[in-house]
Amino acid sequence: MWSIPKDILEAEILCRLPIKSLLRFKCVSKEWHCLISDPKFALNRQKKQGEIDNNNTIHQRVLVLAISPDSLQSLHCLTRCITELNFNFPFESRPNVIIGSCNGLVCMALHGCKDFFIYNPSTRAHKKLPDPDISLGSPYLYGFGYDSSTDDYKVLAVSCLRVLLKVFSMKAFSWRDVQYNLSVKLFYGTESPPKGCLFNGALHWLVSGFHFGSQDPVIIAFDLAEEKFCRVGEACHPRSVSLGVVGGCLSLNVCCSNCVDKTTDFELWVMKQYGVHSSWERLTKIDNDMMVRYHGSLVTLCTATGTDGSDEIIMINKWREFISCNLNERTLEEIYHPNFDWCETVSYTESILSPNVL
Repeated sequence: MWSIPKDILEAEILCRLPIKSLLRFKCVSKEWHCLISDPKFALNRQKKQGEIDNNNTIHQRVLVLAISPDSLQSLHCLTRCITELNFNFPFESRPNVIIGSCNGLVCMALHGCKDFFIYNPSTRAHKKLPDPDISLGSPYLYGFGYDSSTDDYKVLAVSCLRVLLKVFSMKAFSWRDVQYNLSVKLFYGTESPPKGCLFNGALHWLVSGFHFGSQDPVIIAFDLAEEKFCRVGEACHPRSVSLGVVGGCLSLNVCCSNCVDKTTDFELWVMKQYGVHSSWERLTKIDNDMMVRYHGSLVTLCTATGTDGSDEIIMINKWREFISCNLNERTLEEIYHPNFDWCETVSYTESILSPNVL
């Protein structure tokens, strides 16, 4: 029997506890084990943590997957602490593509669209997914997200050359073909990653505007509930290089190069009203001196809260240096430079959610 009302135990006590404590408390009783293992509890805990610490910015982390040497690390955005994570995956080959993250879960796979699996970096729990029945080839776009309308987690893979769209459903635990509803092929820019940016219940990509009759890059989205593509609109600048989410808005990183005086400025723009082109607003601008020091193009990973309470954007550049952009002071600072030949990254928040109970 519960010694405290279940709703108070869950909402006011367990939801406030760190992951390590929750894992220990699973052993208290069968009731506690069932409650803490419930996916609904995991989602409620994330909402509660978001209310406590300003949308989980304090608990924001970045997963770093590297090859040569093989490594899987977690960077805590507030403390800058690095935690080495053990792979411990019972597979012959290790992951080298990060598909995306959602609600504390990370989807990873091998090149060639094989050996997909869902992994929780906070608990080390993982689950292997079946392979798609055919090879998608390269290049392809991909993404991972949550469909709240059906309480389902989905993986998306799109072949750019073969106009082929595959969706994996965790509930059905299978891949299926989905009708490709765009009239053009998709090609992402050389600087823009093929990993979909999850926002507003949809996966977003910055793609070439050539087939859309635009000289500027175009933002397209795949609605996870309707399972259809749509065009969100043109980017705010022809030199837009990557998408992100900042302050609850879709964001764009812009590198403005001047060929005459050989300077490069960095600008961060946000779409204040989703889908409305006129609502693009420049959030900050970093001048050339800072950009020269930190080697050009920056990709947004996540927003964070600095040790002094300032608003920060955690980014990574082409040399795999992790950079903090202080929005209050408009400055850049290197926070981590791993000694890897190559790495993949994604931001995530700590979660108790297990991929084995979805």
